[in-house]
Amino acid sequence: MRIIGISPAHDSSVAVVSDGEVELFLKEERLTRRKRDKNPMRSMHEALLRFGRGGRADGAFDFACTATPTLAGQGDSPPTALFVEKILRVPTVCYGTRHHLAHASLAFYDSGFDQALVFVIDRNGSLLDGNRREAETVFLASYPCRFEELHKNFWTPDGNFMSIVKTYESATTLIGQHPLENGKTMGLAAYGRDAEGTDLFADPNLFSEELFLLPNQKSVLLREHRGRIVRDVPREGFAFYADYAWQVQKQTQDKALALISEWVERTGVRKVCVTGGYGLNVIANAHYLKRLPGVEFFFEPLADDAGNSLGAAMHLWRQKSGDPSIRPSGHTFFHGIPTRTKAMGRKVSPAQVAAALARGETIGVFEGLAEAGPRALGHRSILHDGSDPDAKETVNRIKRREWYRPFAAMVLEEDFPLHFDTLGLAQAPDMTVGFPVLRPDEIPGVTHADGTCRVQTVDFRLRHIHALLSAFKEITGRSVVLNTSMNLAGEPLVETQDEAVATFQDGGLDALWFPEVGCWLRRKAGAPA
Repeated sequence: MRIIGISPAHDSSVAVVSDGEVELFLKEERLTRRKRDKNPMRSMHEALLRFGRGGRADGAFDFACTATPTLAGQGDSPPTALFVEKILRVPTVCYGTRHHLAHASLAFYDSGFDQALVFVIDRNGSLLDGNRREAETVFLASYPCRFEELHKNFWTPDGNFMSIVKTYESATTLIGQHPLENGKTMGLAAYGRDAEGTDLFADPNLFSEELFLLPNQKSVLLREHRGRIVRDVPREGFAFYADYAWQVQKQTQDKALALISEWVERTGVRKVCVTGGYGLNVIANAHYLKRLPGVEFFFEPLADDAGNSLGAAMHLWRQKSGDPSIRPSGHTFFHGIPTRTKAMGRKVSPAQVAAALARGETIGVFEGLAEAGPRALGHRSILHDGSDPDAKETVNRIKRREWYRPFAAMVLEEDFPLHFDTLGLAQAPDMTVGFPVLRPDEIPGVTHADGTCRVQTVDFRLRHIHALLSAFKEITGRSVVLNTSMNLAGEPLVETQDEAVATFQDGGLDALWFPEVGCWLRRKAGAPA
């Protein structure tokens, strides 16, 4: 049984699931190079080219499902409706009023848990009655396809109700960013003071929603902050913005923790999945681990709306097949269509790449299919020595990012407890948690202002990175390397080899490594290997 899932909202995507396995996953922005592209036309076309007959859909799919968060009866976006009705001509299931179910489905089936509480903490879920938007939903999930809704909270534009993510958005609006850029607020919060402030959940009338940033894009702002929005947070005089970012971070993570704690206590279920946009908040995720050590957590790496095409398709397949098998995801390296990497530049070994890193070079990595989620994990990465005290300045200059944003690290799994407080975890392969750094002076390049670092642990399954970190450890005595996504500010993650080369040439990287074919491009032709 082959199902195509389509998510035509922001971060639009298309997924193809065959007998429970992912055959294709495409984010539209990676194909069009338009950040957060809403209409997955190219992705739908690619799915037809791959699975149709001569570009025709006859017999290609058994079912289609769409995952736009819509009002009941409103239907999907016109391009999606046309594609489904006129081209696919297969039975279609709409998840428009079950947006949070699509989020929950992907997290639960990826987790490998046999039963779990699933917490969807989201900005804009389904519009249920013309005014109320899903905000937080709690499910009790079990196999093959049971998702019992235990709790739901809403927010409304008239301010009668607020939510965790809309409250968080008020800090993102204050620093002049799009509401979907809450990750920038998380980075700035580390520079704020842990001081008592207004109880942001006491009175929804504290906030207003207006056209602050973009045409037809309303954003939430604390009423008392009108007139104080900045486009760029200054290096001097940033305290006001950082303090509010920290206040928002602290209060929202405490609100989420209270929700999780309540339902763990009420149900006795101690396996928990966290997803929705707030599931990408690595500081909040660490907060839960610290406060609830007896709970086993899974943080979905495709927690934003891009994962909903896959979540809806997975749910529909389980519903139709009744298959009870547990198949945890294992990794996120399934974005795109397989192509052969061309040999470019000179031959190189992982040991030579490690030596260049140890000399202070900044190196891009292009390997196989890309990461499906928003975090680069070694297939479309930029690497630098994590012990370099100037690493943040160097890599931020290359990527043209804001000064206050942190960088993540990759480390050999066996060395994880040597450098980080692991919060009880043995591994963290998806980079979904911010861990306290044990000795910040040893790895200042990846230690954020609050003494934490978002970490990816690496084992032998990620062969090229495992070999690189092992060689780097032989040279330096440590296996911690700065890791950030291969893209420049405002651009989607690199998808193709040509795009990787363009980023190498335009971004000022010292080298671009192609592990699959064992070669690299060098900026300085005469530099030692």
